[in-house]
Amino acid sequence: MKIHSSFNWFIAIVLVLFSFNALTSYAQDTLITKNKLEVRATNRNGTLLKFKDLIAAAKAEELQEAVKYFKKARVYDVVGNVIGLPGAFLLGYSLGYGLTSPDGINGSMLLVGTGLVGLQYTMVATLRDPNIRKGINIYNDALYQKRVKEIQEDTQ
Repeated sequence: MKIHSSFNWFIAIVLVLFSFNALTSYAQDTLITKNKLEVRATNRNGTLLKFKDLIAAAKAEELQEAVKYFKKARVYDVVGNVIGLPGAFLLGYSLGYGLTSPDGINGSMLLVGTGLVGLQYTMVATLRDPNIRKGINIYNDALYQKRVKEIQEDTQ
């Protein structure tokens, strides 16, 4: 019965986490990356941009190469979450159960959970983040070139 109850809580938490992805704002402006551990794309106002915002901004500027990098990064993010969320659950469940029961911590479950979380972090750091950076650099360079061209046309 406890497993069924824990599973229901797990599903509820996952649904809440995914519902926050729908609450995003769109701002077409220069994109800025922040945070050395994980790439976060923001606009000049500091609004955090989700993948759909990045893709929409690149499509609005007709930058297919940037769209390609943003979509690739989104795929790696989803795959990383599919791997990492169950790993985090296994890690937390084994620690929580082990600390509250006389049986102790289940070492194999703890190691599997830790390994999955480590795999997620590695995937994010080596596959997702470089693609976001490449897409942002393409977007910003194209926007800069467009503004330079507009200024040159205005001065002539």
